[in-house]
This record gives sequence, C-alpha cells and structure tokens, in this order.
Amino acid sequence: MNWKLNISGLLYWGLNREWLTNTPEEMRQVTPEFIKQRALEWLTPDVAAKMMARGSRWPELPWLPYFRSVMNTKSVSATNGGGNLLYPGPDWEPWPSMRLKNLRDGMQDYEYFVMLKNNVERLKIKNAKHPLLSKAQQILAIDDGVLGGETRYTKDPERLLAFRRELIKLVQETGKLFQGEAIQNQGR
Repeated sequence: MNWKLNISGLLYWGLNREWLTNTPEEMRQVTPEFIKQRALEWLTPDVAAKMMARGSRWPELPWLPYFRSVMNTKSVSATNGGGNLLYPGPDWEPWPSMRLKNLRDGMQDYEYFVMLKNNVERLKIKNAKHPLLSKAQQILAIDDGVLGGETRYTKDPERLLAFRRELIKLVQETGKLFQGEAIQNQGR
C-alpha cells in the first residue's frame, strides 16, 4: 500500500501500549460492570485474584484486551489489541505479535518493489525492449484488483501471495540480467 500510494515512511508509536493495563494495579480498577461491558466472562474472581498477584501474568494468564486513553486514564478503549507490536514474555523479554510479523513482511515487500524498480531502470538503459520490462512495470503499478486505494484491497490471501510470488520472481529474473555486471564492477 505504501508503494502504490507513494508513502515513504511509517510511524508506529504504540509498541507495547497495553502492558500497563495488564498489571496488578490495573486489575484492581476492573469492576464487574467493566467485565460485563467488555464481554470478559473468562475474568472470574479466581483469575482476577491470580492477575493481581505479582507472580502471575501473561502468558500464564489471559491478556486483558483493552487500553486506557493517553489523554484520559478513566477512558477505556473499545478496541481489542490497541496495536501492540510486542508482548511481555518471561522476565519481560519482548515477544513479537502477529502485527509485528506483518509489518516485517510489509517492509520486505517494499524493499522488493525498490529492488524491482532499480532493476527496471537499469534494464531500460541496457535493453528498452526486453520482454520482462512490461511485466515488471505492471507489477510495480500494482493492479487495482490487488490494491485499489487506502480502503480498497483484496482480502483474498491467495491472491496476495500470488502477487508477492510474482514480485519476488521478477526481482530475481531482472536481477539475474545484471549478475555479471555486478561482479565486473566489484573488480574496478
């Protein structure tokens, strides 16, 4: 999406925002009304007592799926997850979330686009009629059926994976055209 919309950066500031809402101090603020409102039926008095004990926490106990507002600590978010990229493992070692793994994959994909663009620019100079050029340029443009805009994109994982495989294949194929040149240039 960043590639197609020409967005060159990403700011993600809530890496571990919910960690504070999963502390014994936070558990003392949880009321029966809150448990009902947030559909936390699993949060029985026994589980709550364990969560308030200093020795017990996630992953041994369930994770509280909410966070308090930065602007107003009495305001609780209705979202689940709050954007955590990391969760606290044993001894507070950071454990990656699926969000973090997806961001990693997205950054790798962006780099594939950069590599393909560079290969296309070199190929235009070397052979402007090369058959891989049109395929590579189509991939670089990203078909609207894969991504049409900020809110228009396929939710079909097979289609996304097929697009990613084609992108990687073209990076490799176009890169092979310059392997000998890279070796020759290294010796200079």
